[in-house]
Amino acid sequence: MAYAEHLQRLRLIDYKAYIQRTHPEVDKSGALLARLIHPTPPPTPILTIHSETQGVVNTQLGINTVFRDFYADLYTAPTAPPDTLLIEYLNKARLPQITPQVREELGADLTVEEIKGAVRDMSSNKTPVSDGLPVELYNIYIHKRAPQLLKLYNY
Repeated sequence: MAYAEHLQRLRLIDYKAYIQRTHPEVDKSGALLARLIHPTPPPTPILTIHSETQGVVNTQLGINTVFRDFYADLYTAPTAPPDTLLIEYLNKARLPQITPQVREELGADLTVEEIKGAVRDMSSNKTPVSDGLPVELYNIYIHKRAPQLLKLYNY
């Protein structure tokens, strides 16, 4: 029993050390004061710009128009190609085919061993999901979490 408690304490110490190493405390008040003392310089104005249709533009209204037209064209969704063109392309393309055996293997349910292997192969000092928990923590409790993850992934 004492060994288990000691091991748990060591894991907690390792986790705290990991958090301290990856999330250093920031001197927020110092950063605010530094920003107030040294404000960011004003942006440099754009004096001239080259337009494909108008050539060199150097008036403020013309520059604004060039930017507006550029971003309007950039974010306008292109029309989809006709279905016949898409079908013709797919018929001509030499796409690799998988065998029925490989298809069956890819569609099979995961196993606990595969989940444990995937967690074990993850990079250290990384968080696999947005909860902020490191991979090392998943590795410590994988014997408890693997069956739960198996139910989740094979649902």
